[in-house]
Amino acid sequence: MKNRKLVSDITIDGLFIAILVVLAILPIGYISIGPISGTILPIPVILGSALLGWKRGILYGTAFGISSMIVAAVRGQGLDAIFVDPLVSVLPRVLFGIAVGLLSIVLFNPKYSNKVKRILIFPFAGLSILIHSTLVLTMVFIRATDAFNTKFLPFLGMIVLGEILLAMVITPIIFNAVYNQFESRRLRYLNHEGGINVIDNKFKDLVKPYAEESLKTLIDFVNIDSVYDEKTVTKEMPYGQGVSNALAFVKALAEKDGLEVKDIDGRAIEIYFGDKTLPNIGIFAHADVVPATGEWVTPPFAAEIRDSKLYARGTSDDKGPAVAAYYATKALFDNEMIDTYSVRLVIGGDEERGSSCMRYYFNEAKAPAPLYGFTPDAEFPLIYGEKAITNFIATKKIDLSPIKSIVGGEAANSVIDKAEVVLPLDENLLNLLDERAVKYSVTKGKSDMTLIFHGKSAHGSLPALGINAGVILFKELGEFYDLPLLINLAAKYADPSGKTMNGYLETPLLGESTYNIGLLSYKNKELSFTTNFRYPENVDLANHLEMLSKELEMTLKVKSTSKHLLFDPESAFIKTLLSAYQDETLDYESKPLAIGGGTYAKECPNTVTFGSAFKGR
Repeated sequence: MKNRKLVSDITIDGLFIAILVVLAILPIGYISIGPISGTILPIPVILGSALLGWKRGILYGTAFGISSMIVAAVRGQGLDAIFVDPLVSVLPRVLFGIAVGLLSIVLFNPKYSNKVKRILIFPFAGLSILIHSTLVLTMVFIRATDAFNTKFLPFLGMIVLGEILLAMVITPIIFNAVYNQFESRRLRYLNHEGGINVIDNKFKDLVKPYAEESLKTLIDFVNIDSVYDEKTVTKEMPYGQGVSNALAFVKALAEKDGLEVKDIDGRAIEIYFGDKTLPNIGIFAHADVVPATGEWVTPPFAAEIRDSKLYARGTSDDKGPAVAAYYATKALFDNEMIDTYSVRLVIGGDEERGSSCMRYYFNEAKAPAPLYGFTPDAEFPLIYGEKAITNFIATKKIDLSPIKSIVGGEAANSVIDKAEVVLPLDENLLNLLDERAVKYSVTKGKSDMTLIFHGKSAHGSLPALGINAGVILFKELGEFYDLPLLINLAAKYADPSGKTMNGYLETPLLGESTYNIGLLSYKNKELSFTTNFRYPENVDLANHLEMLSKELEMTLKVKSTSKHLLFDPESAFIKTLLSAYQDETLDYESKPLAIGGGTYAKECPNTVTFGSAFKGR
């Protein structure tokens, strides 16, 4: 790659220098007014600096000076004789190259968008010509004062003005015609400076101007409590007030930026970039978040930056990736790089409860399927498969005396971190819990006590990373009060993969099954809990649940279910995304994954999960 870049550099430099030499020899490089001539030879130097950087300005300026001196020496007549002097022909052109190179660093800074650069080329060309004329004429005045006063001075204004006008017409035309090709060239090669391979990435330059704004947007976004709230659900707010507020925030953001926005009946916000008649790339992210369980150093909906990290609910799942997708797409759109296709960013409001928003979007709202799509809601390099997910409710009428009530959990897809039980005050039970080092807290009344078992929250797709307070409750109360059902349930859910309940499933592509109790209740002598069950392909769900019902000794009822997702890891779609990831990160070791988490990819046609978490970060 390094050799290929070197060959490319030499070729381009040779082309620019050849153009300078040709313009110096042929009449087309000059503008004759009276006895003197202006020149358009500075234009290749200006273009080289703007397109290729300050080093090229110095190189091409030096080549310009040397070629003009040689041509003057060959001609050797009239005013050409003045430019045989290297202090007149070479020195000011070298200084010109340095000046233009430094000016290009300021005006073509990466913080400016491509659109801004296409405008800045106009004043850059005019100012560069003025610098060139000033330097050359100053040296002519110093080295040939009489000739300057008699030959140059009478025509000075017309010559300089003519050069500036021509440069401000010709330079922008050429610059805008070839700009995309030169920018694309930068992306193809590695930067080997200092012996380190780093992608010389124009996309990083593109998004730099949006860094401050995107961080502010994300902070404002995550500060919105967008957990599903059944109490505030209405026809206009099908997922409650918080989610509605979050979707309204997204809509207002896109409208402020002048984009085409559509509210999908309070369930999602659709934002279009580009011509809708062109082939479409879909990006699907979500504004809703899971309940903020567990212990937080700072409030979950009051974002705080600590050690260069932003802490709040939703920073990674999925508001952070949504904001990143928005500004990345906006950067492409603002720089006119979305032209042969369109991009649709859809922010939904019910991903955490099963993606009803996307089913509504494609089925009821009749949104067209994207040609290809991705959702930034898992990890890189990409996810080619997702397990099927079924939430089933287990119930049983039973007297669990002396237990009076149990309540635990916030959502089916979250490991229970607190399970609360009301029962008669019993110091013996508390002493036993202390002996076993069980984490709990207790509020004592005159005759009753409210006991809270403490676990550790985790996502329902990875229950092994958490500690389920509900399972702890089953075990401790079952054994203390000799309640066979609770003892059995504690034993069956001891291994979250299902091995202890004869429910273990595994395939090479999608991996092993998981079982997580996410919601738990006991009242009016009825025990009920919801299990978030995730499993690979080719499972007969009805037969499997019938078997589980016998194992658990409870009646099971399906609350919701979503099919598995599986793309061929060798397909062109997957390979293209993987190649894009590898080109940007140089990570050729990480392989496509299959996960237990359920994302929008299951509900959105032709869509896989791509990012946004990096391994080990």
